[in-house]
Amino acid sequence: MTSPTDPPPSPDGETHAGHSKLASAIECGIFASRWLLAPMYLGLAVSLLLLLGKFAQETVELARHTGIEDAHKLITGILSLVDLSLMGNLLVMVMFAGYENFVSRFGEVTKGNRPDWMGKVGFGALKLKLMTSVIAIAAVLCAAGGLCS
Repeated sequence: MTSPTDPPPSPDGETHAGHSKLASAIECGIFASRWLLAPMYLGLAVSLLLLLGKFAQETVELARHTGIEDAHKLITGILSLVDLSLMGNLLVMVMFAGYENFVSRFGEVTKGNRPDWMGKVGFGALKLKLMTSVIAIAAVLCAAGGLCS
């Protein structure tokens, strides 16, 4: 019988007392290091605020020039707003899914106000969503800037 203080057996079924304490310390350190990502996600939240400011600025600019610009410039301006909106969606998706997958689960903060996809987007699905978003943003930029031709 093993007691709760005995080190867990290694994959080969043997108990290595000295190795287990060192391995546990390393594993605890690596596991705790995931919190180093939290400030990065906070930085993304700040960049979302900056993106909102740019969106508001471009919306006001578009509204001021609507009567004097031609339809092509209006469409380009609208596509620019769509691009900023898609970028905001991408930031939110990366912040939420990245934090939940790599740092910690959201607790009471999201109770009753939690999007359906939160907690269900794994690393592979996140990569696919990121690629899809980047392609959509590139397509909008291409159409808005005339870079496709």
